[in-house]
Amino acid sequence: MSKQKDPQTDLQIAQMVKHSAHQIWLAGLGAFVKTQQENNGLFEELVAEGEAAEKRCREERQNCAQHLPPKPQAAWSRMENSFEERVAQAVNRLGVPSRKELQNLTEQVDTLAKHLQQLQVAGQLRN
Repeated sequence: MSKQKDPQTDLQIAQMVKHSAHQIWLAGLGAFVKTQQENNGLFEELVAEGEAAEKRCREERQNCAQHLPPKPQAAWSRMENSFEERVAQAVNRLGVPSRKELQNLTEQVDTLAKHLQQLQVAGQLRN
């Protein structure tokens, strides 16, 4: 016989997690408002500490990824590639040109500039 999950327990856990997340959000919002009111550089200090913590977490994640066996490391790489592709697709939908499109455009502008310079030297173009 298999044990059935209690849906009520799952619901209670989900509600507790939601409540905790909301409390964390409110604490952060309260800290933000308080630092704005005091206007003594505390906000900038908190941002700097947050950036440092984020950097430490990123470094720890990279260290952990280096010690993974090949299969999980490959899965991690696939996940990163998938994320990068999705970001690129979202950016593309917003109409932001890709690196390749910008490079092609730059090459075209350079070609036109050279052509204009040649025409100026030949006296066929007046300023």
